[in-house]
Amino acid sequence: MTKLEKIKKIASGKLKILQVIHFPLEGAGAGHYVHNLSTGLVKEGHKVGVVYAQSPKCTRKTSTYEMFPVDFENDCLNFPFPVFESHPLGSDLTFGSIGENKYNRYVESFEKELDRAIEEINPDIINVHHGWILSEIVSRKGIPYFITLHGTEAKAFDKYSEYRDRVLKGIKGASGIIALTEDQKENAISKYGVNPENCNIITSGVDTDFFYPRNIRKEEILLQNGVQTKEGELIALYVGRLAEVKGVEYLVDSAIKLKMQNKNVKILIVGDGILKDKLMEIKRKHDLYNLEFLGLKGSIQILDLYNAADLVVVPSQSECFPLVPAEAMACGTPFVASNIPGGLNYQITKLEDLLKEEQSVNEISLSFQVGDPESLASKIGEVLDMDLKKNFKESIRELSISFSLSDMVMSTGNLYSGAI
Repeated sequence: MTKLEKIKKIASGKLKILQVIHFPLEGAGAGHYVHNLSTGLVKEGHKVGVVYAQSPKCTRKTSTYEMFPVDFENDCLNFPFPVFESHPLGSDLTFGSIGENKYNRYVESFEKELDRAIEEINPDIINVHHGWILSEIVSRKGIPYFITLHGTEAKAFDKYSEYRDRVLKGIKGASGIIALTEDQKENAISKYGVNPENCNIITSGVDTDFFYPRNIRKEEILLQNGVQTKEGELIALYVGRLAEVKGVEYLVDSAIKLKMQNKNVKILIVGDGILKDKLMEIKRKHDLYNLEFLGLKGSIQILDLYNAADLVVVPSQSECFPLVPAEAMACGTPFVASNIPGGLNYQITKLEDLLKEEQSVNEISLSFQVGDPESLASKIGEVLDMDLKKNFKESIRELSISFSLSDMVMSTGNLYSGAI
């Protein structure tokens, strides 16, 4: 592209963009992030393609952007896509256990699909998601690229030392790094040696047009999902991976505490993962009639469940900038969360400030001690007794606009244009 062509491209505001991610476009936060970002960029008039991992468990087959799947568990790649720790659509195959033969086939297949996407899209810019091995492949293509850090790759960098040289090569060749939070930016500077001036903070955004308060019959929605409730029973909802880092074990343990206290609360767990069998055994052992596992759900079903819930629970042990709290608030539903730093703390502080202003009080706490089932059970009961959803639904919805997808898309698009 000549200098004049670049100037015309920037002036038009319309770019050709390629997104690249190691994982499927569903099932976990990073995949949803890439799908939402790509959909938003298309709405703004950009041409977008996405290279991603596809497996038999994936249901997302169509989109407004062009899809370039690397098809796992077929004749060529007859194994599941590898993960950092776990993924609801994956298996126990990690980057640490993949082995040389499968790893080489993995790289070959991703690079082949990446080259096909570059040929068809002819991108002005590439955005690689996770600071991991695909960024090193992209660094050899001669196209400006950004890397968006999602948090989980940092643990893999520490755990799987054999990948560090390739990861660092990819990171150092990037036009810029996108971090979701200030904490993540500081971690990138210290862990990867990123130039602070080359690291941009763009928080995750949710589609507040899709996630919104619906006029529904709570009991009807719950019955559609196989959940029967008693009169006046309140619903606490979890949405996410069934993995250790998500703290879901402590939520299940809190159901034991709530049962012992005879609280009229039912906990619903949406998602799948490596802990599923273990957690269901705890349910059976303690006869937890106040706990239901709903499995994986589609976006519309999750929208309905957010609206049916009285409270959303985020018990994570570690997070970057989770989408679940913002999605819940967009539906007018409050949330409680573990007291960990980063984007989760930022969101819960915003909600606490709103409620203090609405109620003219000095103190209100929506957080509980991380990894403490008793603290979690106590907080669920305490916040449900406050009836926040009934009293402040509209205000909670209004707060979610500050985490909107449109802001994220605009900021990211502007960053791409600046790189060109």
